[in-house]
Amino acid sequence: MSKLNLKSGLIIGDGARSFEIEKVTNDMIYIRGSQENKPLRFIPVRLINILIDALNDNKITLEDISRNYRSENQLPHLFDELQINLDKYILGYDSTIKKICEYIIENPLTLSEGRKLYSLSILLSKPFLLLAGISGTGKTRFVREQAKLTGAFNDTYCLTSVRPDWHEPSDLLGYISRLNGQAEYVTTDVLQFIAKAWRGIADAGLSIETRLVDKQGERLVVSGERDALENIKPYWLCLDEMNLAPVEQYFADYLSVLETREWHWEGDDFTYSCDALLKPATIQELNKDSKHELRK
Repeated sequence: MSKLNLKSGLIIGDGARSFEIEKVTNDMIYIRGSQENKPLRFIPVRLINILIDALNDNKITLEDISRNYRSENQLPHLFDELQINLDKYILGYDSTIKKICEYIIENPLTLSEGRKLYSLSILLSKPFLLLAGISGTGKTRFVREQAKLTGAFNDTYCLTSVRPDWHEPSDLLGYISRLNGQAEYVTTDVLQFIAKAWRGIADAGLSIETRLVDKQGERLVVSGERDALENIKPYWLCLDEMNLAPVEQYFADYLSVLETREWHWEGDDFTYSCDALLKPATIQELNKDSKHELRK
């Protein structure tokens, strides 16, 4: 998933063995030989990603690409995540792939930097992205790579595997338990991760408070300046195999909150507001139980 520094019409190589970059998408590089009647071919961007990363880490050389990549015994770990028929792409492509890698290395914008620029330019209409595709196509990997770009992967990434028996929000957002005779809120990894993201907002110097908003009741409000907002790292929550359970049931509370978000800008100053993910009634119920225990 990269924005390569390879443009349509670019000729790579010399003479009869040169080829033209016909098109570059997020997934494929489409190439055609410079001679007439050469068929259009394609190479997965993921394959080039892995090769460039390995070259940058000194795990392989350009010569290795030409010599060894037809052998199943040579550096197989580089291709484990591809889960594709490598012969379909490698056989007869060694020199072409090598030339693409040479071009990227020799130009100031490397593939890794291109991937970073593409990732940072992603604009979502909502902070919720659905990735569809068969198993092994790199959906979870894509989210991990976005989180790595923050430079604080352990803090900004959370992977949660959805279970088929999830039918209400407590599996994600926690629940009140009275097993010990006193009400306590049992949290989940997801809820703790969301709380960590809110702490990141507070640490950036933005104001967080609850306000009574006209005709909307009490809402959570964040305010501050654009510079502080842009310095906040994105946090990536990955719900793996989320279609195993009915999304509209276990994810209902979060989806509802998405529809309440509002942004207001005045120059470089902003105000953001939304409904609370945990309803005030839940917190009040805990407070009531705590007061009851104190009276005892």
